[in-house]
Amino acid sequence: MFSSRFGVVRDAVAMLLQHVEALPRSENAKRLYAMAQDRMRETESWNASPPDDRERMVFMKRVLALHVEVTGLERDTLLAIAADLGCSEMGLGVNEARAADESASRSGTGMAAKAASGHATAEVLNPLRVVGAP
Repeated sequence: MFSSRFGVVRDAVAMLLQHVEALPRSENAKRLYAMAQDRMRETESWNASPPDDRERMVFMKRVLALHVEVTGLERDTLLAIAADLGCSEMGLGVNEARAADESASRSGTGMAAKAASGHATAEVLNPLRVVGAP
């Protein structure tokens, strides 16, 4: 039972490292990367001394808080990219962005073409957006 919990925790921390590595280098990204590495080292120490339930819960809350920070930095980065492309965050509403996305996919132009033409919004550029969600 412990090994599966350990695997889930380790995967969550590994995902953090991957997301931070994909971000442009900044002091904030470096700080988050160092924190994720610390979390990974902590999970590795569990082989010698597994945490009790309370310690594991506290650790997972710290990992979740780190995920929130990384996601916020990713969002800020995407908004900065959208602004550089001449898009405003409120330029199109969510429904309009989805309609433009669907229209472009039917016409054979993808998000890259829309981004290059300056018609993309933060919603279109957001990789966390759930396609088809209301």
